[in-house]
Amino acid sequence: MRGNRLKTFYFNESTSLSSLNLSHNRIREASLGIHPKNNIKHIFLAQNHLKEIPLCVLNCTCLITLDISSNELTSISAAIIKRLTLIERLLLNDNRITELPADFHQMRKLCELQVSRNRIKVLPPELSRIEKLKIVEAFENPLESPPRAVVEQGSSATIGFLKEIDVQSISGNQHRLWTSKLMIVGEGGVGKTSLVKALKGEAHDSSEYTTHGIRIESIEIQHPQEQSIQMHLNVWDFGGQQFTMQHINSFLRTTQYSSLHGMRELNSTRVDLITGLI
Repeated sequence: MRGNRLKTFYFNESTSLSSLNLSHNRIREASLGIHPKNNIKHIFLAQNHLKEIPLCVLNCTCLITLDISSNELTSISAAIIKRLTLIERLLLNDNRITELPADFHQMRKLCELQVSRNRIKVLPPELSRIEKLKIVEAFENPLESPPRAVVEQGSSATIGFLKEIDVQSISGNQHRLWTSKLMIVGEGGVGKTSLVKALKGEAHDSSEYTTHGIRIESIEIQHPQEQSIQMHLNVWDFGGQQFTMQHINSFLRTTQYSSLHGMRELNSTRVDLITGLI
């Protein structure tokens, strides 16, 4: 059914069909009908004229893949999210979506989310609570959080950023979280990456390549007073080429800073920042 210039499509009988491809047509939500008793697992509706996810699609209880890219969606409501809890792949690229609801974390089986080329400014931190989520693509959005430099590093960096923001939002709870964020900034070639390696107890490498974009590291550090506690340090090593105030603003809260100036070499002397992290 792909690419047939269809304006209407009604599937009024139950069937064992598992995949339905109606991409590259002219279908609007009011002109699409699918029998509620079906076994459809994959629906492709890219490049149509949909302004919202059709109700008949939400009634597909076996659905695990939904591609509704290149349409005219402006939002995804929390009510819709609650109807898509079995979805594993959700493709929403090339729409007009301005925000995603925090309720996205209810999609416990979601493995892949694509929302590139929309109008989204903030990705909800709650996305990081979805354990199976491994792919998040949000390229070419006017993003403020995460910053574009983080998104361009790929899904791991994006999810890691969201997880940190989410942890910060719940840090006021009754238990104390031994997690800190260290952002290292400075001109290119001054030794920022070498500092990170020193914190990890690794040897200095004089041939270390210059960092481009943002390099993300995780370090476990022993608490200096309480031996039973391991502190988790999330290190964001900014390449000098990407050092802009726009990126720094995304890290202003609960962040420790270490800025290096003119250090071309860093010898094996251990740099101790543990006390400043407490």
